[in-house]
Amino acid sequence: MKKIQKQLMYGDLVFVKPSMMPIRIAAIHRDEVGYYTPFGCELEMVQIALLVPIPLTNVFFEKNGFTKETDIVGELWVSKDKRIIVRKGFSNMDGRDWAIHIDNEDMQSIASGCIQFVHQFQNKLNDAEIEMEVIL
Repeated sequence: MKKIQKQLMYGDLVFVKPSMMPIRIAAIHRDEVGYYTPFGCELEMVQIALLVPIPLTNVFFEKNGFTKETDIVGELWVSKDKRIIVRKGFSNMDGRDWAIHIDNEDMQSIASGCIQFVHQFQNKLNDAEIEMEVIL
């Protein structure tokens, strides 16, 4: 779990055990993270060891407005503004199945990498200074 601890940022979405309820991280403190309860303004703290990363799926990209396209290489998911492209099976990193490429508004490359989970996708968007409300 130490690896996920180093990756977490404010706003990241993860599951929390044992309920496997999705939470959005609102605070990070040592070995705990905080999130706001669904029906209140109370900050609930939970041990990072109880967090489970949310895997990326085709359904995730559909819900977030990406369209599935096919090119000479294979299938890819493309954002509405064509600036974010994600492909499954094109990662060169062990344990990560998805490759992401991000362009700026002038369609110049500004970020790329290999990802496996929703919070990693969110962090790549954050690194590229792209604001996007992520939906599960």
